[in-house]
Amino acid sequence: MFRIASACVIALSGLALTPAWAQSYPAKPLRFIVGFAPGGAPDTMTRLFADRLPAALGQPIVVENRPAAGGRVAAENVSKAPPDGYVLLSTATASFVPALVKNVPYDPINDFAGIAPLANIHAVVVTGPSTNFKSLKEIIAFGRANPGKLTFGSSGTGTPVHMSSEQFRHAAGFDALHVPQKGAAQSIIEVVAGRLDFYNSPVVAALSMIRAGKLNALAVLSTSRIALLPNVPTMGEAGLPEGAFQSGVGTWAPARTPRDIVQRLNREIARVAQSAEVRDLLHSQGAEPWLMTPEQFDAFVRAYSAQQAALVKAIGFKPE
Repeated sequence: MFRIASACVIALSGLALTPAWAQSYPAKPLRFIVGFAPGGAPDTMTRLFADRLPAALGQPIVVENRPAAGGRVAAENVSKAPPDGYVLLSTATASFVPALVKNVPYDPINDFAGIAPLANIHAVVVTGPSTNFKSLKEIIAFGRANPGKLTFGSSGTGTPVHMSSEQFRHAAGFDALHVPQKGAAQSIIEVVAGRLDFYNSPVVAALSMIRAGKLNALAVLSTSRIALLPNVPTMGEAGLPEGAFQSGVGTWAPARTPRDIVQRLNREIARVAQSAEVRDLLHSQGAEPWLMTPEQFDAFVRAYSAQQAALVKAIGFKPE
C-alpha cells in the first residue's frame, strides 16, 4: 500500500513540475513571419505547412510576409519576440545565415532555437540552347580557359542561388561575373536569350523550359537524382561533388523558447511532412521533405554558417 501511495505522489509531483503553459500550449493562434514576398518558395512552403498544422495544434496559424533586406528584417523581428512559441520565423535556410552582410542585426546561432526544416528545395544548373555548354564538363573547361568571361544570374547578392553559384565556380576553379536579376523568371529569360551563360535555378522554375528544350540541364545540385529530372546527373556524377549545395526553408523560434514547445512543434511538422499528400505536393514543386530533430537542425545551421564563412573568405568577398 505504501508503495502504491508513493508512486502516486511521484507521478503527481512530475505533473506539478510541468508548467501550466506547457500543458496548454498553444492557447492562442500562432504567427509565422516569412522573410520573403508571397509566391516565392519560402512563402509557398510555409503556407503548405501552416494550412495543415492547426489540425494537430488546435489553433490557427497566421502567415505574415515581411519581405525586406533578404529576409533579415523578419529574422530580426522574431529574434526580439517573446520566447513563448507564438511568433516563429519561416525563411530560406541560406538567407538565414547572411554571409555577405556586415553588421547583421541578429545572431543566427545564439538568438534562435531551430525548430525544423520544412523542405529541401532542389536546384539545377541550366544553360541556354544557343551555347555550346551541354554538360558540366564543357562549361567548366570554357570557364577555366577564359577567366572572367562567363556570367551567371541570381535574385540578389547573398541569396541561395548566388551562394550556390559562387560555390560551383569556386569548386570548379574558374572566375565568373555575377549579374543580379529581379528573380528566377528574369534570370531564365536572360539565359534563354544568351545574355547570361548559366543559372542555378530552382527546379520548379526551370522545369517547363527544360522539358520544352529551351534550357539545357547540366546537373542538379543535390547529392542524389530527383524524380522530376531523372536523367540529369548530380554534381558528383558530373565530376564536381564539391559543387553540391543544400538549401531549403526552415522554421525557428526565439532563443530560450521552452524545449517542450520546440519539440512539440518539431514533431507536428515532421508528421505533416511525412504525409503522402504533402510529400507529393513537395515533389511536384521540385522539393522534398527534410526531416531533422531540433538539435540536428541547430547543428546544420552552425555547420552551414562555418561553410559559408569559409567560402566568402576563399573567394575574397568582403561583407557589405
